[in-house]
Amino acid sequence: QERFELPGLRLEGVSSERLTAKFDLTLVLQETEEGLRGGLEYAHDLFDETTIMRFGDHFARLLEQVVVQPQASLDRFEMLGGTERDQLLTMWNATAADYPHERSLHGWFEEQVRRVPDAVAVVQGDRPLSYLQLDRRANQLARHLGQMGVGPEAVVALFVPRSLEMLVGVLGVLKAGAAYLPIDPSTPAERIAFMLHDARVPILLTHSELEERLPSHASRAIFLDLDWAAIDRKSEQAPEVSVLPDNAAYMIYTSGSTGQPKGVSVSHRNASASLSARLGHYGADVPTMLLMPSIAFDSSVASIFWTLALGGERVLPQETEYRDVERLAQIAARRNVTHWLSTPSLYRALFEVAVYPPSLR
Repeated sequence: QERFELPGLRLEGVSSERLTAKFDLTLVLQETEEGLRGGLEYAHDLFDETTIMRFGDHFARLLEQVVVQPQASLDRFEMLGGTERDQLLTMWNATAADYPHERSLHGWFEEQVRRVPDAVAVVQGDRPLSYLQLDRRANQLARHLGQMGVGPEAVVALFVPRSLEMLVGVLGVLKAGAAYLPIDPSTPAERIAFMLHDARVPILLTHSELEERLPSHASRAIFLDLDWAAIDRKSEQAPEVSVLPDNAAYMIYTSGSTGQPKGVSVSHRNASASLSARLGHYGADVPTMLLMPSIAFDSSVASIFWTLALGGERVLPQETEYRDVERLAQIAARRNVTHWLSTPSLYRALFEVAVYPPSLR
């Protein structure tokens, strides 16, 4: 009560200023003749004044609506004001962007083949491939796959080590119109068998050195080392395959840590949108990038095509060099690597153990 009277006495409330909040957030309300009056007491470590003022506005707006519609369920009420609602749903959600909607994922690479055909596209050790050489080999593989009945919406598995053949396989499958399913060679046999069966893979691209790691499967295997003599007889011209924006470009399986692994297909349209957004956000060229992520992780897609879409050089360490931070730093320094995408723990090891390559941006 604001006023409290006793015979012969007049009492007044004396407010005391508290500088320490007892709780994280406290709402105090008092009935007066004019209506409810109150305040919010808050811990400065958790909230600032702007946030608390917004809380107060939201609460007042909620109460105003409750008075008008006391029988309505809570989900019918709106706490945001018109300006806030417009900011949240319109201004902050203005994600429309102009990007090449019809371009396939490999179309970004083919554009660079026309622009810089003799530039190095990928190098591993002392083995470089120019954009034109990589394109021609991928075209030959695509034609070979096409003659085996591979086309749009088919899924071709890639069970290959980090190698030049790995990139030839990725681009060859895309040029054939199919989606590639990357499988890391270190994957347990049971999971490999599940993915091949679940994705109904008709063709498996692999390497002879990995044959003993493969479980029993119904897919037809093509060995990119032993069978290349037959593939090499195919035309080096790109096959005429109609790849639509909504055709699948690749499929990657979830870890399965919360249940059965699931294959997630990504269309050319969405992959191109992601790539376009990345190029627009960072802006600068990517002259040389070290490929660190396993091809079975989605970050490898960004790493591979970010470089190939800009005419940059993709550097592949040998399979035995990926866990040697000092060796990786040496490769980065020798090849003037400007970009490196990996886990934070590997960055930390680079900073602590190895000589930081001066070329890295």
